[in-house]
Parts: sequence; structure tokens; C-alpha cells
Amino acid sequence: VPLVRIGVLAKRGDARALERWSATASYLTSKNPAYQFKIIPLGFDQIYSAVERRKVDFILANSAYYVALERTYGVEAIATMENRRGDAVFSQFGGVIFCKASRKDLQGYQDFRDKSFMAVDENSFGGYHMAWFHLLQHGLDPQKEFRSLTFAGTHDGVVNAVLQGAVDLGTVRTDTLERMAAEGKINLEDFKVFHAEENARLHFPFLVSTDLYPEWPMARLSHVSENLSISVARSLMLMTVADQAASAAMINGWTAPYSYVPVHECLLGLRVPPYADLDDISLHEAFRRYRLIIFLFVFVLGIVMVFSFFLSRAKKELEQELLQKKETEKSLSQFKTTLDQVYDCVFMFDVESLLFFYVNQGAMNQVGYTGDELMTMTPLDIMLEYSEERFREMIHPLQEGETGLLSFETGHWHKAGYLIPVDVHLQYVSSPETDDRFVAVVRDVTAQKEDEKQFRRLFESSMDATMITNEQGFVDCNRRTLEMFGYENKKDFLQLHPGDVSPPTQPCGSSSFELACEKIKEAMENKVALFEWVHQRQNGSLFPAEVMLSPFEMSGRTVLHAVVRDVSERKRAEKEQGKLQAKLLHAQKLESVGQLASGIAHEINTPTQYVANNISFLAEVVEDVQEIIDEFIYILALGRKHGTINPERLEQAASLLEELGWDELQKEIPDAIKQSQEGLRRVTSIVQAMKEFSHPGSREKADTDINQVITTTLTVARNEWKYVAEVDTKLSKDLPLIPCLADEIGQVILNMIVNAAHAIAEKLGENSEEKGRIFIQTSYDTESVEIMITDTGNGIPEEILPRIFDPFFTTKKVGKGSGQGLAISHDV
Repeated sequence: VPLVRIGVLAKRGDARALERWSATASYLTSKNPAYQFKIIPLGFDQIYSAVERRKVDFILANSAYYVALERTYGVEAIATMENRRGDAVFSQFGGVIFCKASRKDLQGYQDFRDKSFMAVDENSFGGYHMAWFHLLQHGLDPQKEFRSLTFAGTHDGVVNAVLQGAVDLGTVRTDTLERMAAEGKINLEDFKVFHAEENARLHFPFLVSTDLYPEWPMARLSHVSENLSISVARSLMLMTVADQAASAAMINGWTAPYSYVPVHECLLGLRVPPYADLDDISLHEAFRRYRLIIFLFVFVLGIVMVFSFFLSRAKKELEQELLQKKETEKSLSQFKTTLDQVYDCVFMFDVESLLFFYVNQGAMNQVGYTGDELMTMTPLDIMLEYSEERFREMIHPLQEGETGLLSFETGHWHKAGYLIPVDVHLQYVSSPETDDRFVAVVRDVTAQKEDEKQFRRLFESSMDATMITNEQGFVDCNRRTLEMFGYENKKDFLQLHPGDVSPPTQPCGSSSFELACEKIKEAMENKVALFEWVHQRQNGSLFPAEVMLSPFEMSGRTVLHAVVRDVSERKRAEKEQGKLQAKLLHAQKLESVGQLASGIAHEINTPTQYVANNISFLAEVVEDVQEIIDEFIYILALGRKHGTINPERLEQAASLLEELGWDELQKEIPDAIKQSQEGLRRVTSIVQAMKEFSHPGSREKADTDINQVITTTLTVARNEWKYVAEVDTKLSKDLPLIPCLADEIGQVILNMIVNAAHAIAEKLGENSEEKGRIFIQTSYDTESVEIMITDTGNGIPEEILPRIFDPFFTTKKVGKGSGQGLAISHDV
């Protein structure tokens, strides 16, 4: 009976691993009596060697070890463990970031800086890597921004350290806090978990802060046959919690394999194994590795899609081995049918004779031969550039297990006599049930080659610096890039990250490296990112630039096309233009003040006149009022002296009041005072408005009350409109302050009001008793503030609309308009 070896990561020693998983081996043997399954415990330092030398057929290890084995040796997950904690069943886990509930100073990630942080172990995926990657995504680097970073060695040690106040913050894998609470070691109310509420919607049964990652997978090595893999996967998924194997392993069972891409992304983002040496990988090596991942992904996806229906039903319904076998045969038939119809070409050929024994329809379409014709041919008959000796030398490492996949570019000769450029991915398949064979997946890259040539021509001829980059750094650049950044050697430049060709911080104060990563992420999500940036040349000099990032697919992965344009000259020109514009604006403002001066003088003169008249009136009546007061003071003195008041004296005082017309005076005096106060207020308002309007202003934006700007401008321009129009305003009371150049906005509003008044006057004609109407409204819609000005003038003739913003263009009479008002308003 063939022996099937299952390697298990023995994280707590060989004895514990055998105790936990031997029942699973017995279970698989009972379900697959044609094989004998055996558990092989593997230490942390043994697992890679065992897989590389094929000392095991299947491997069971944690998620981090699995992705390392997948990336390096091409192992493939066939099932994912379903864990159990109490009544909770789960196939994913995450990290928990927490502090003591009493820490009021720790409310969010922004409060973490300069605090002490404890994790389980620097190589622990659930106890450190998940939290590390999560914090990086929220702008925190545990290795740089915490006051201290320590490791307890155990999950319980981290929890106790936080509870005792030895550290501010800690992280452990999910279910640790609940387990310790169930054991009576802690109270959950004593801890505050960050992002716990946000992740509650995931219906995950435990407190969690980070994203969720799949549990341990059962994976097959590349030499294991598909039939055996399917049998093992089916048996695992049929396992129930009542089985001895599940009980001994302390799990609920197994489910279809999850995607382990999130684990790859986490370890890749942290640059830890298996991605610790990623920055040292050559472009060719990176290309080769990603091709393997893509091939394996497509291959696994095809199997999952074909067999998912069968596997899901098998777990629930199949009870008899015969029925399981029939369903497997049905699924294999579907798989073959699907393989015959895929667009890519699939060739299978014999190891010894090299003769083809299977080709799909895509392969026949590509080379123009029938299936019967190809069955008498070898790869050498369609790849004329290879001799048999050279070809066998090339595929020898596949047979010896030195590599799992061979990828290369070549050409296939069509039956009609022309050459087709292709990408070939060749794999050696060995199985106990079937003869060994080679499987080649081939894709026609004719269109791709033409696109690459055209792209390269455009890429190199661009006058802008043009680069191809991703999250890790630059992948390619054109000649102009090296000139702009001052590099002579392209190889040196391609070792850099976009953050490396920038100063430490950008003008906004943010870290260039972190901000560059944000912009890359923005481009990936929004398909484009256009922004201004400050770059740094190799000699240390800085220069402003415009940068555009746009994602596209290259060699099966998403990269960014970056275009950088040096705008130093434009910035200098804009600065000079700003100075000239400020001078021109202030000159026009002073011109407006001069034109409005006579009207403003009239506006001030009117209230001043009636204030003077009221003062004169009050001066005249004060003597009469004083006489009345003296008479009543005399009467009061006599009354105090004699205890009585002489009626004749009172009658005399009453006559005096009547003679002076006191009934009228006591009404007119307060009115005169009130009118004088109103006149002085109007004079003060006009003077203050003139002071605000004629101020040269600032070139820096400031929070401004737009309603106040409108009110001030209406006051200054009152004499221009009051004789020809009524002004109505509807100014929103909830208008927020907005950052702007208030004096420039005021100038725009003044130009509009004066133009409106002139247009109304022109429409009404001279000596008209009618008045037009000017309406000003402000509104706010949470996104912007709008000012709307309408008038009842003649409007603008359609034929001159294209010219109204041209400098010095005016339809007014000579001396009435300069043709600068709307031009400056448009520029503002």
C-alpha cells in the first residue's frame, strides 16, 4: 500500500503534534483504503527542507509558513481548517490591539505615538505581523513611532503586561481575551479594543482589530497527483465534529480552501519572509516568480470552479463510496471539457518520447494542425529553434525537482509556415496512478509584442520624465527621467522608491515617503492621481513638479505609469504674475474709490446735514427747558419751606409750560436725538466701509464672512445704484466662513453691482421715475458657497458674449468704462 506522508508543523513538539493529528491520518486511511497515511512532525527548521526534498506529500502549517512554501515551492492549499472555540466555529482569525479600559488618553490610533507596545514574538503572524501591518495602514510604524516595542513570548504574557500597566498597548491573536476570560484569568470589561465595533459587522465571534486571515491550510506538494489530492480534500470536507479526528485535533472540521492572497499582501507589505529579500530580486526573477503565482492561481481556480459544486454536495449528501466515485468521475469529465475550451493552449507530452498525447482545441487552433496530426509530433516539430539535446537539457531541472515551473518565450511554427511568438509555462507532473508527463500552457503574445514595441517607442521619446512604478519602487524609466533627476546610471535609479527622490517632507508637512504611498494607493483605487509634488535631484537640489499616476496591467500584475513634469519656470512666472495682478487689482480698487468719491461724499453729507439741523434745534429749546426747570425747582423749594405749595405759583408754572409748547417739545426732543444718532451711525458705517474696501488686503487666504463683504460693498457703491434701482438681498444666515482673498472678492462684487446699475440706467433712460431691481442672494449646499447677482438691465448681446472678459473691451462710452472690470473679475 503506497505511503502518504503528511508533514505537520510541530510548534509544541513532536509528541504533541502526533497526539493531535494521528487520528486525522487514521481517518484519511479509513476513507482512502488504497493508501496508508502517516503524520510526520516537523520543527520550524525542518519544514522547508522536507518540502524541498519531497520528504512529505502533504503539508499542514500555519498561514505564514504556507504562503512561504507556496511562493518558494509551489505547494497548493486543498482545504482550510475550521477551528472551534466553545460554540463558535471559524476559519479565519485576526489580531487584537488593546489597552486598559481606564486609559482615557488612548481613544484612537492618533494617540498611539510615543507609547509603549508589546507583542507576542517578532516572528508571530497573529501575535505581531497582523497588528504591525494594520498600524502601517493607519499611518503608524511600530518600529519607529512607539516609545518602546517589546515581546512577551506568550499571548497571556502580553495580556497580563497591559493589565498590570507595564506597557500602554498590546496585541495578541483573536480569541485570546475570550479564552482567558472563560478561564477566569481576566475580565473583558477591563480592556478597550480598538476597531472592535467596526469589525462587528463581519459576524466574527471574537473581538478583532485587524483584517481577518484564513486559518491553517492542508496543502499538497506539486508531485502529488490530482486524483489523490481530490480524494484527500473530499475526505477532509466530509469530516464532522463528531469524528475522532476532529475531536483529537480540537477543530470543527475542514472547508474549501480560502484565498491566502491577504496573507501574501501582509507579509509583502512588511518585507518579512518570504518577502524579506524582495528588494534584492532582479526584474527577471520577479517576473519568473509572479508567473508561477499566476499559473498556480489560475490552475487552482479552475479546479475549484469545476469541483466546487461536487465538493459542497459531497460533504452533505455523499454517504457511499460508490456514489463519491461517480461524482468524482463526473467532475473530471467536466474538467476535461473545460480544458478543451479554454482560450490558452494546453499541450501534454510524454517524458521519454516527447510525443504529444493530449492537446486542447486552443492548441490546435494556434498551430493549424488537427489533433491526430499533433499526436504524431513533438514540441521540437513546432519549436524549430531547439535541438533535442538542447531541449532535454532545458527541461532536466523539472524532472529532477530542482524547479516546479519553467517559463520561457519562444515561437511556434504554424502549419501554414509562419512564426507565432508565444509564452510557454512548462510543468512536470508525477503521479503514482498515471505515467509522468509534461504539461505546457502556451499563450499567443503577438498583439502583446506589438503593443510593447509601440509603448517603448512612446515611452523613450517622451519629453516628460516617464516611469513605471509600484508599491515597492521603480520598475522602469526613460532617458528624460535620468536627466531630470541627475542620474547617469539607470540601474541606480531603479533601486529607488518614489519617496527616495523627494525631500523628507512635502510643503504640507507630511512625510514624503508616507504621502507617496498614499498617492500610489489613490491612483490604484481611482484609476488616476494628478497632484503637485516637490522632488529632489541626486545633488540634493529641489524642484516643483506636476505628477500624474495611472495604473495598467504589465506582465500579469498592476503597475503605475508615472509622468513627472518640472514646473519650476511656470511657478516663477506665476509668482511674478501674482505680484502684477495684486498691483493691478489694487490700482483698479483705488480707481473705483476715486470714481465713487463724489457719491460717497454726498452719502456722508446728507446725514451730516440733518444731524447739524437737529443740534441747532436742541440748542434753541435748551434755554426754554432750563427756564421751566428753574421754575419747578423754585416751587419745590417753597413747598419744602412752608409745607404747602402756592396754587397761584403752580398755575403760573402751568402757563409757562403751555406758552413754551411743552407737549410738542417732549416728543420732538427724543426724535431729534434719535435722528442724530442714526445720522452719525450712517456716517460711521460709510467711513468704515470705505476703510475696509480701500485696504490693500493680504495675498494669503483668510476665513471670510461673504455676507459682510457684500454688505460693505453695497454701502460703498450706494450712490451708484440708489437713484436707478432697488437692491434686495437674501443672504443665507447659516453661511460658513470660507477661505478666500476678501478684497478681491469685494472688487468682483463691486464690478457686478456698478455694471448692473449702469445697465439699468441705460435701459430706463434719463429722467425716468421708474427704478430697476438688483437682487443678491447667497446660499450653501455643504459642498460650496454660491453668490447669485441678477438685474433688470438690458443684458448682454449674444454677439459680444465671447469677448466680455477680454482686457480693455467695453461697450460703455469713453470715460465711463476702462474694459478692465470683467477681465479682472474673471481672473479673480
